Amino acid sequence: MKPTSSVHTRRDDLQCWRALSILAVLLFHIWPEKFPNGYLGVDIFFVLSGYLMASLYSFEQSRITSTIDFYYRRVKRILPIYILMIILTVIILSFEIYQEQFNFIIEDSRWAIILATNYEDLLKQRGYFDMEANFRFFRHCWSLAVEMQFYLIFPFLAITRTCISHRFYQLLLSLLIIISFCYQIFSSNPIVQYESLFCRIWQFSFGMLAQTLPVMSIKLLPNFLLILSTITMLCTIVLPRLASSFFVIAIVSGIISMSTSQYDPFKTITLYSNFHQHLVVLGDISYILYLIHWPLITYARFTSSQTVFTYFFGSMLFATSVFLARVGHNVIEKPLLRACTSFHNFIVILIFLYAFAFFVPLTLKTTPTPFVTDPKDVSDDKNLTLKFWETITKFNTPLILPPKWSKKNDIEVANKLRGELMGGIYKCQKHEKVKVKFWPYFIFYCEIAGTNPNATKTSMIIGNSFSMNTVAAISANPIFSKTYSIWTNDLNFPSNDSFEETLIENYIKPLKPDVLFIVQKYFQKYLFNTPIEKIPERKEFKYWNNVLQNIENYTSAIILCKGQLAFPYDISQDFIRRKATNLPISSKIKIGPRSPVMEAWLTSLNCSKCHFFDYREAFCDGDFCQIMDFVTDLPLFRDKDHISPLGVRKLKPFLDRAVNEALGICIN
Repeated sequence: MKPTSSVHTRRDDLQCWRALSILAVLLFHIWPEKFPNGYLGVDIFFVLSGYLMASLYSFEQSRITSTIDFYYRRVKRILPIYILMIILTVIILSFEIYQEQFNFIIEDSRWAIILATNYEDLLKQRGYFDMEANFRFFRHCWSLAVEMQFYLIFPFLAITRTCISHRFYQLLLSLLIIISFCYQIFSSNPIVQYESLFCRIWQFSFGMLAQTLPVMSIKLLPNFLLILSTITMLCTIVLPRLASSFFVIAIVSGIISMSTSQYDPFKTITLYSNFHQHLVVLGDISYILYLIHWPLITYARFTSSQTVFTYFFGSMLFATSVFLARVGHNVIEKPLLRACTSFHNFIVILIFLYAFAFFVPLTLKTTPTPFVTDPKDVSDDKNLTLKFWETITKFNTPLILPPKWSKKNDIEVANKLRGELMGGIYKCQKHEKVKVKFWPYFIFYCEIAGTNPNATKTSMIIGNSFSMNTVAAISANPIFSKTYSIWTNDLNFPSNDSFEETLIENYIKPLKPDVLFIVQKYFQKYLFNTPIEKIPERKEFKYWNNVLQNIENYTSAIILCKGQLAFPYDISQDFIRRKATNLPISSKIKIGPRSPVMEAWLTSLNCSKCHFFDYREAFCDGDFCQIMDFVTDLPLFRDKDHISPLGVRKLKPFLDRAVNEALGICIN
């Protein structure tokens, strides 16, 4: 046997692997329910990329020359057609998509242009499998972002190969595989787990490790590995997602990396030579097919009421994607690659494409009518949205749509009130900073005067962003002279000593509200996975009791929410899409059952002054929850879980009832 060398010639076996990978990705994106593990195709792409990186990097030249040559080869192959795809997609969609949604497309395109789509998802906490991702036209760019980010660190690994022995280099790659793979498995954040570069290094490293392995002289071994890996990949694509999904990916990636040898085992096992040639051709167009297929699928979902494609419609999408990719490969991709053969031409083309990519959105984007916030600027026939907002916040006034109300106003309500006012009308300011696990969090604070000048009681509402949504309804209760709103993002109460101590000592203890609301979405995993009989033994449960019993010294009643509702997609954004495209809109949606563990946890608290209100009681009838207001046919939720101003109106009677019951118990 002999070691492999840098490969600059065509490798048909790698093209066949690309073909199988893109087939898996296409099936997954068109029919995710039927092929839930088709995303393994992207993992195999990463393995192949790692192998090619190590093959293309020249270890005989100087380090600087090798690094420049490597970057030139990879950037020339990936970026020009990638940027051109973004430009063409934005231009085409500008004629088809309504303005509000087009603004989201522009924002996503900017992240895609700088190859940071995965970081957009990490910052905004938008998961790959979230349903609203179905309407993001550049969602698939995350994998290219990860690959280009790995290119930044690859030369350092390659240079290391020239500084240490061959065996130690293999051990280094093996160590990277183990560390990265363990980090991916044990990461608590699914978005980090799926899209973080560090969670994907092990797949690139498998390919790099394969390039260091000697070429086997036993020709049957690659054939055996090919059959085994193909069967494994097909089983994981067709079958439901396995509990040991990550370990299966590791096995598949390892076998794939060993199969990429100097032999072409595909020729040996394929019965028909034409089939092998078709796989090679599909591998040739796999890159542009990957770029094209997702915007096409997204557009089909966006402009139709189909959330699940039929076999016929999905097959048409499949065939159309392959056809457009084949045409684009011959008409656009190959000529563009030839034009970039010269380094000078490549730089000029890349600068032009990037300049055009940043210029196009500025040209196409039109500024929508500004949202008027001054009542004196509103005439009888202008800004019906603001008039309607004023009606929403008058909780004792019947809700009636203004005359001349149109579909445009429907969209403006769902978009403007969702984005700018976020379900609340009070702009609380940053009041102080608290450190939780070495990370600073800002506490927002504001005081809201009551509606009844004769009221004598005060209320306080604490929690995360969900408490901000309900403060308008609580402050409108006529028994409260003042309401204190105290909230912070992404934290639960109680959950951390420093956070609870700050809230109690700086706010609850000195202000002594008559009623304290704790309104939040519960993120703590132990609220969902603790055996019910073990709840009293949990240290977190004991801590909850200690904190609440301490708070009982400074208030007459504590009212907690029994969890929040969570839907599979953004309710308001879906409403806007359906309104703009004249698609049917459902008024109810089915959700999963309530968590029995959380129910048992909350009702088992040793807190004599604790009472509850329930979102399910306000919005749901069994497993079906109301998402549209029956009077106005407008959304009750502004995103996947936060209630809209209309939702606040619907929730208010249940909040008032909880207050009356709590104070009645305390008074008696």
